[in-house]
Amino acid sequence: MFSTWMKLSLDAARLGYEMQTVMALRMLKLAQGGAAATTEAQRMMTEKGVAFAEAAATLAPAARWTRSSAACLPRQPEQAPPVALALK
Repeated sequence: MFSTWMKLSLDAARLGYEMQTVMALRMLKLAQGGAAATTEAQRMMTEKGVAFAEAAATLAPAARWTRSSAACLPRQPEQAPPVALALK
């Protein structure tokens, strides 16, 4: 059991280190300027859009469940009905 947690901790630390290294290298490339920096900036913006779409697709089912389950919860008489958010 301890070795499993230790491996998880080391993997998380390694991921953090590698992520910081990649960010530093990308920032250095942007700071140098030129055609390589332009390409890197475009690549970074494209990756941000893809990451946002993936995150939205992952979170959308949870948001839908939360709204639909709130309508099923019993309410006290003095409470206002829950506001339903419409998805467009």
